[in-house]
Amino acid sequence: MKNKTIEPILKVEKKKELPRYEDSYKLRELKVLFVIVGRGQADYYINQFEEIGVSATFVTYGQGTVRRDLQHILGLINPKKDVLLCLVTKTKLDGCIGILNERFKVSKEAKGIAFTVELDSMVGVLSYKFFTDTKQNRRK
Repeated sequence: MKNKTIEPILKVEKKKELPRYEDSYKLRELKVLFVIVGRGQADYYINQFEEIGVSATFVTYGQGTVRRDLQHILGLINPKKDVLLCLVTKTKLDGCIGILNERFKVSKEAKGIAFTVELDSMVGVLSYKFFTDTKQNRRK
């Protein structure tokens, strides 16, 4: 008996590969803004950032690690902190920094620290559109 090749019963069509989103549309640069402030101050920043159009701000709690004797010398009142992580477009970053500068000048208790980190990649077009507040795509 000769070896016969078996032909597949079902033919599976290869899916067309979709073009990458960044190849077709102009991307907005995203940054992660970290803000560390005294416990209980996060609500103020969340409200202020929301007013200027920041789509997402996440809050977690932190605890300072300075020894008690140094806390008194440095004038640190409360080691408990609110840590905010905000996904911000480059265009809205200046507004956020302005809010932080104004609030940090208010009093000793309103002091904090803020810094940004560039966001190199993100998975999911819908997530990207949400965080950048993209309502309409702009072709390149």
